[in-house]
Amino acid sequence: MEDRIRYMIRVSTFCVGGVIALLASLFRCQLEDMLAQTKELLAGLPVGVLLSDPQGRVVWVNNAVRDQLGSRPPEGRSWIEVMPHDGRPIDYAIFFANETINQDLGKAFPDHVVHFVRLSGARVPLLVTVIYPRGKEQVMTP
Repeated sequence: MEDRIRYMIRVSTFCVGGVIALLASLFRCQLEDMLAQTKELLAGLPVGVLLSDPQGRVVWVNNAVRDQLGSRPPEGRSWIEVMPHDGRPIDYAIFFANETINQDLGKAFPDHVVHFVRLSGARVPLLVTVIYPRGKEQVMTP
């Protein structure tokens, strides 16, 4: 009798593990689809979107940033090296240290309008930089 109970416990445990693995696989597929759709949406925006990590390395850019920056790939390079600014010193750490980002920092980008959004809900916080040439502000309005 005791062997039969152990056998039933093993079979039940195996079935529960299989159901959990199946559900995890389904959720992963859904998550991958959502991520692909999000990347496609960001890639097609008419304004530049640049993602960078807390160390200041560019981790992803959309097509509009690639068009603005030319042919050299920005991924892996320093955010300060990639961003077209007037040469003023920019302390990248300020984006992750303060709740509000210094509005005067926008003056360092005389030819572009730049907006910053800090994403801190993930394992690795990211800085989203939205950039577009001055005079193209109508792109952002409905």
